[in-house]
Amino acid sequence: MKRLVLDSNIVLLDAKNILTLGKSAIIVLPEVVLKEVDNKKSGFGELAYQARQMGRILATFEVVGTEKLDGATITTMVNKGEKVTVEVVSLEKYCNIDCEDSGANDQKIIQTAQKMQELSGGVTFVTNDVLARIRGVAVGLSVTDLKLIDDAEFEFTKDLGIVDTEIFRTLHDSDIFQVDPKYKLENYSYKFTDQLTGQVKLATISNGFIKVLGKDTEKIIRQQDCAPINSEQLLASKAILDPSIDLVIIEGQAGSGKNIVALSSAIRLFKTNRDKYKEIVYIRTPQNDEEPGEDIGYLSGNVDKYAMYLGPMEDTLEFIVRQNLKQKGNEKKQELEERIAAKMLEIKEECGMQARITTGLRGKTFHNAIVILDEWQNAGQGTSQKVLTRIGKDCKTIVTASQSQIDNKYVSKYNNGLAMLLGEARERAIDVELNIFAIELKKVVRSKMAEFAEKLYTKNK
Repeated sequence: MKRLVLDSNIVLLDAKNILTLGKSAIIVLPEVVLKEVDNKKSGFGELAYQARQMGRILATFEVVGTEKLDGATITTMVNKGEKVTVEVVSLEKYCNIDCEDSGANDQKIIQTAQKMQELSGGVTFVTNDVLARIRGVAVGLSVTDLKLIDDAEFEFTKDLGIVDTEIFRTLHDSDIFQVDPKYKLENYSYKFTDQLTGQVKLATISNGFIKVLGKDTEKIIRQQDCAPINSEQLLASKAILDPSIDLVIIEGQAGSGKNIVALSSAIRLFKTNRDKYKEIVYIRTPQNDEEPGEDIGYLSGNVDKYAMYLGPMEDTLEFIVRQNLKQKGNEKKQELEERIAAKMLEIKEECGMQARITTGLRGKTFHNAIVILDEWQNAGQGTSQKVLTRIGKDCKTIVTASQSQIDNKYVSKYNNGLAMLLGEARERAIDVELNIFAIELKKVVRSKMAEFAEKLYTKNK
């Protein structure tokens, strides 16, 4: 049977990976991995939770034997119920390793994988660390990363030219397969163009039928504090305002306006459905772009520490308010700022707005709420599962993210919580009556500089 040597980042991404991957292979855990994970178990964040969860999982295993082979001590553990075997491996010595080297533990894990390759063959080193993979390849190991989805490219909005003007004229309520035989489940929206006249119609797909976004519908969508400024934002806003859609996923480039669309549309949805919703909850992952890591912990000065993570909601709300409050003729700047602050407070109180980080949500359930999950590219699968299972009855969930802005060193666009959501939006493999809508915002509207930077630093990705 083949063996998978797991790096620390695989089990810290989700401790259940031991059981999942162990269904088809013997799991090898280097002693160094156990030490690294053990050092992470203190705290209240998701990383600490996964570290503790690994301990709980291993506690369900029974030690069936220990043997020493050529400088390696191998302890074999079996979970009979799950039919999973784990080998914990410790080497008597490691060769040419500088303990001061930041990659010392990686080298020890790789040397453990090499030893298991010598002893049993059929070993694959599994890590999401690019440098560790390169080191593994350099010493002749079979190496792979953990991908929850293989393809991270999506076509949620499809451009389609229509040659027949009559077909273009009668698009509304037409069978999508009659218009586009190559239609796929991931094509939630269409941009139809009359090839003869150049006229464009935006549409969404509902139960296999085309729903053209008409002028009356567009007018209703624009009746909010910060109206959509392009077709992508219009389609995203339409989905948020549609009461039949439970989950709206907005993946967009930096400066594409995803946060503004999400919050402005959420406020509008709340005000027009006061009998259903009682609050707007903004939840953000506690990663930042300076030192990606696990969590901010429960120490003194929580308000100040939370500010850097929850500030974006305040900033977005302030932007929305400023679009509607302009300085009056003789009004002083200070008076304008006071009106803006007062209006922000009014909206927050009226909509029951609250901002939270993902830490500390276990045991909490949200009912009758519009829940905005921001920066979800940084959410691991464990965090995403935890938060989504907190969402109760009569809720609308809006996920905003950018796969080009991942700050969490334990995830990638192929295995984060967002990837799993996008993958399910494409495949619709889970048999649950949940209406999903997904869209990518590709147009940068913040500024020319933001557009320049986004194109410059993502052009080779």
